[in-house]
Amino acid sequence: MLRADTLGAGWTAESLANLEIGMTPGRSVSYRFRADHDGAAIAVRVYFIFRKICDKGCYAGGDGGRIRVEIRDDDGTASHLPAGKVLTSALVSDPLTQWNRRVEFPRAAALHAGQLYHIVFSNASEDETRNFVSIDDLYTSEDGAELQPAANATSLGVLLRKAGAAAWELKPHHLPIFCLYFEDGFRQGQGYMDVKQSGVVVSPESSVREVFSVEDATYPVALAGVRIKPLSSGGRLRILLETDSGQTIENATVVTPPPGGAIWITHPFASLRALTRGARYSLVLVSEDGGRYLLQPLQNGTQYGFAFESAFTGQHCEVNTGQGWKGCLNRADLDIPFYLRFAGQPPSRGKKAAGEY
Repeated sequence: MLRADTLGAGWTAESLANLEIGMTPGRSVSYRFRADHDGAAIAVRVYFIFRKICDKGCYAGGDGGRIRVEIRDDDGTASHLPAGKVLTSALVSDPLTQWNRRVEFPRAAALHAGQLYHIVFSNASEDETRNFVSIDDLYTSEDGAELQPAANATSLGVLLRKAGAAAWELKPHHLPIFCLYFEDGFRQGQGYMDVKQSGVVVSPESSVREVFSVEDATYPVALAGVRIKPLSSGGRLRILLETDSGQTIENATVVTPPPGGAIWITHPFASLRALTRGARYSLVLVSEDGGRYLLQPLQNGTQYGFAFESAFTGQHCEVNTGQGWKGCLNRADLDIPFYLRFAGQPPSRGKKAAGEY
């Protein structure tokens, strides 16, 4: 599902955004994904949102409806829309009960690695105009071919059918939040389920780093990328890749643009840098010449059962204001939006057991 040459939390997000399932007759949502595994899918965890706040549009109405959750084939066209063939289906009769919902399929769906599939959400209520619920996604208002470095829109995307007779349309500003469970214990998904807009700031008084351990292989890294929002004119950003003992593997200074929206800053390494299985590393961001940069960490949802695909373990962001490193926003479940690119083909990124998180 993710790019085969990319590791890390390479997602662009500004907030959460909902899409209603129902409210308009036939309104449906599809999560398109590429299977990482040959196996039988038995359940999916999704993020329902059902607060009845209507100043800018309701998240939910009535009793929430009766939400049908299907796994469908892809139609094989250039648009890659949901096909009519349903591989399995489940009905959620009480969608307002729990937001992080594991939906069990009464019949497993046989999936094949590398193939595209769709998780389709529709409303089977007799009055879906009054009885509906929303599903929550990560959201960004920006456009661009490299907006989501970790995956392309074909392999992972959100589609919407606004009404029963309408055509499916891609929602490029939305990123699905889900975890798919297989019978043999394998899991895959996009499990970052929130973004902290207030964020943390890289400044002359504060440095930020992402700490991680390499889980399953040695990776030859060729490039690092981090998403920042410049807050000051002038200044430079130093990017360091360090071992757990503080040894510098890569050290580069990047000239950044003037204040504006958030952007991806990338640094190609002068040569491949080997990240060794079992070793611990840090990607450190340091301000130079007065530069100030906002980072908006992503919250991984493992404590709620969502899987996020990564070749890293123990990853989290930390901030140092001169009194030592501590968790970003005093939390241990946040990652800065960053990624590493490498040469070669990695092992599968899915997970085998809940204890690995």
